[in-house]
Amino acid sequence: MEKKLTILLISTGDFSGTKTSLVRELRRAGFVVIDQKPTLRHLRFRLLHILFIFLNALITYKFRFKTFIARTRAAYYAFSKASAALLKKYDDIDIVIMIGANFLNFWKKKKPGILYTIFTDHTNLLSKTLPNFGFAIPEKEVRPYWNKIEGEILNQQDHVFVMGSHVKKSMVEDYGINCNQVTVVGGGPNLDVDIERDGMLKDYDQKRVLFVGLDGERKGLKVLIKAFAQVRLVFPDSSLHVAGVDGVSVNGISYYGNIGGERLKELFYSSQVFALPTFREPFGIVFLE
Repeated sequence: MEKKLTILLISTGDFSGTKTSLVRELRRAGFVVIDQKPTLRHLRFRLLHILFIFLNALITYKFRFKTFIARTRAAYYAFSKASAALLKKYDDIDIVIMIGANFLNFWKKKKPGILYTIFTDHTNLLSKTLPNFGFAIPEKEVRPYWNKIEGEILNQQDHVFVMGSHVKKSMVEDYGINCNQVTVVGGGPNLDVDIERDGMLKDYDQKRVLFVGLDGERKGLKVLIKAFAQVRLVFPDSSLHVAGVDGVSVNGISYYGNIGGERLKELFYSSQVFALPTFREPFGIVFLE
């Protein structure tokens, strides 16, 4: 019987739900997937590492240190050691995929016979090219030395997988990565929506508008609310339903907070219009959903 390839998937978070979908599809394709989160808990001198990260962020970013604490040399060093410690736990890994965070790497020499990859949707230098939309884009404040570190991390991989062609362009032109080392693989929906399969019917006589997004400012929620006030003057029975953001439900606007699963599917099925006037979208998974 042919041995199944084993993947060690390293991620600091769910990556907008992408990690869950990626694990499911890799397993469906026949891979063995070990899903792990790097942690400083098992490192020697853990408290000393934490102190160095805190001081490095404080010195580098001043009062913004909490926002950029992971974009420091100390954090890169510590989490690289944490990733390497994870790999030591497993003897039979064929592929390593570090997902969503360009600061994950291996500080020490990599194990031979393993393919090292990153899957991501953005680069910091892409953020720095964005126009001013009237609100702060924190990534623009990341120090230039971090871009050098990010480039080193990306260049050390055997391959880099990205969601969009604009990200590949940035990696090739801004970070000097060989174009043959970067592959655009897109992304998939994180919510299993199929209105026909689920036996639902959409009532198009209703006037329900749906917004889905965790970052209301960047996703254009203020613009949408302003526009919706004009819609209500013409259609007073219309309603706006906001998923992903907390707020006070008033004037035809209902807030649902950070929901998912069946509750979010019901909102998709019961709404007639989807509106997301986003100012910046690394990929836009919700549009697929």
